[in-house]
Amino acid sequence: MSDAYGSGAAMAGRRADSVAAREARFAALYREFWPGVHRRCRRFLRGDSLAEDAAQEVFLKLMAHLDEIPPGEAASRWIQRVTSNYCFNYLRDEKRRYDARLGLSCAPEHFIDTVAERELVRKFIARVPGDLGLIGWLNHVDELDQADIAERLQLSRRTVAARLSLFNARARRVLRSL
Repeated sequence: MSDAYGSGAAMAGRRADSVAAREARFAALYREFWPGVHRRCRRFLRGDSLAEDAAQEVFLKLMAHLDEIPPGEAASRWIQRVTSNYCFNYLRDEKRRYDARLGLSCAPEHFIDTVAERELVRKFIARVPGDLGLIGWLNHVDELDQADIAERLQLSRRTVAARLSLFNARARRVLRSL
């Protein structure tokens, strides 16, 4: 029996096609982005087993929000942001658990220094032209090498090297004046 929406068999077929398309998209994203997500997690969390678990959690989040992942090049940036946010949240939660176990009501001294250093970097980067700040951030904070930066920003490695050199020279001048 058919109604205005089509037969039950046709609807089930469309649902199966939709599920298969989602599974295929997820599998393609997994193959393409697993190495980078795992590498980024390992860089943040400083351990292979933690990185493995974190990368799996990131991909569970990606699966849950598959329809929100933008197509093409934007997907890479989106996935990197999800990965960074997951790792930041993990580290923040671990610090809170650590502080709670020790009964600390405030952050340890070294954490305050790290926050102060990050604030200094943020203020400095706000003073330099956009691409210099971005390249400096990617290299010094995200710890990407010049080839990775060049690929992500679609610049030549030599251009990245020149701009990074200019960024570093400006940073040295600012630090000497402090």
